[in-house]
Amino acid sequence: MERRDFVRIDLSLPIRYKFLSPSASKRSDIIFDGKTTNISAGGMLLTGKIPSADWLGDLLLQKVILGINVLLPEIPEPIKLLARVQWIESLTAHAECAMGLKYKEIKKEDQDKIVQLIIRSQMT
Repeated sequence: MERRDFVRIDLSLPIRYKFLSPSASKRSDIIFDGKTTNISAGGMLLTGKIPSADWLGDLLLQKVILGINVLLPEIPEPIKLLARVQWIESLTAHAECAMGLKYKEIKKEDQDKIVQLIIRSQMT
C-alpha cells in the first residue's frame, strides 16, 4: 500500500521547467512547457518532455533535478521550486512522459499556497 505524506488532488496546471545538472554532458538551456495532472504540498505528477532518452538514468539517479515554475489559479506570480524525479513512465514516442516528482526545495510560503489550493478544491 502506497503511503503519501500530503493530500494529493487531481488538477491540471501549466508548468514551465528546466533540467539542471552539474554535469556538462547533461546541460540544457531549453525551457519546457508541461502540465500537472495532480499536485500535493510535497510533489506532483508532471506530464512533459525530456531532452532525450539518454537522460533517463541521470534523472532516475537524481543527478539531474528540475527547476519548476507552477502557475496556480488566482496567484499572479508563479511558484518556483526544485524537484527530483522519483519515477518516469513513457507516454509517447515523442519523448513525452509522465514524471513523478518530489520537491527538493520549495519556500514555505509557496508550499502553503499549494496547501490552500488543495483545501479550496476540496471545499467545492
